[in-house]
Amino acid sequence: MNRSQRTFWRSVRQRLQANESLVLWVVAASWGSSPGKSGFMMSVAHDGSIVGTVGGGIMERQLIDRSPNLAEPILLKRVHQANALDGERSGMVCSGGQWLIGVPLAHKHLSDVENLLELSESGERVGIAIDSQGFRFCRDPKSIFVHNQSLDFQYTSAVSCVPTLYVLGGGHVGQAIARQFALLDFRVFVIDDRNDAPAMLEDCADVKQQCPFSHVGTIVDQGALSYVAVVTRAMDTDTCVLKSLLNQSFAYLGLMGSRSKIKRIFRTLTEQGADPEWLKSIHAPLGLSIVNHTPAEIAVSAAAQIIDVWHKSSSSL
Repeated sequence: MNRSQRTFWRSVRQRLQANESLVLWVVAASWGSSPGKSGFMMSVAHDGSIVGTVGGGIMERQLIDRSPNLAEPILLKRVHQANALDGERSGMVCSGGQWLIGVPLAHKHLSDVENLLELSESGERVGIAIDSQGFRFCRDPKSIFVHNQSLDFQYTSAVSCVPTLYVLGGGHVGQAIARQFALLDFRVFVIDDRNDAPAMLEDCADVKQQCPFSHVGTIVDQGALSYVAVVTRAMDTDTCVLKSLLNQSFAYLGLMGSRSKIKRIFRTLTEQGADPEWLKSIHAPLGLSIVNHTPAEIAVSAAAQIIDVWHKSSSSL
């Protein structure tokens, strides 16, 4: 789980521990320009307080108002067009639409939520399943959403399958990038060879680890959910990191630096046996091509590029 998911499910757990009931709303599917995307969640307590969102606007307000009277799981179709059918019109006109599931949660679901939190934090792939019988926790879920004309449905989704951003370098830029991604749906993992680097001294990451830069290749996971930003303090440490990651496969690998520095690093990596195609895949310099000077501006540029890569690739996961 990333930080925002943990915050959400911990708030649900807290309500259930207090023997309070609530309603969980989930976006099971979406299309077009719907503001609520598949996987968005919102919890609504009996006092009307909410955590999370399913898209906002008048549609979300209607779901909040409906929640106190929801006694069993329900599937709703909401279309964001003025000419939609009466029973499906959301009140919004942004085009597109979404399928929404509402399910009541009570103290009996506490163990499901606790399992969800505990096992996801141990690294296990976990998720939720909802159907006409209610809500439950599940292991190693496959993403499923099926329904019929009678609105009987089955929904299963992983909640721990989130991308990880590895920030390799905990200096001022690494700190700014970690802060930026703490606001996004990424698990943030900062690595530096110094315990007193700025990002290592601040609560801006899900995980922080001190180790020699030559060892990062044994820590950083490869694969479609791994995003890597190399932002160490010097050319030598950047080179050391990239040697450790040599020819490994990631969804994104970016390197901060001037073009002259990058050329010198790439020349060294070529001598070390770097695959030319691997070098071409590195976003160097990292971030969108905008004028940026401060660590915060570099972080915004990097975040925009990484988000773009993530959304273009996530549909195939």
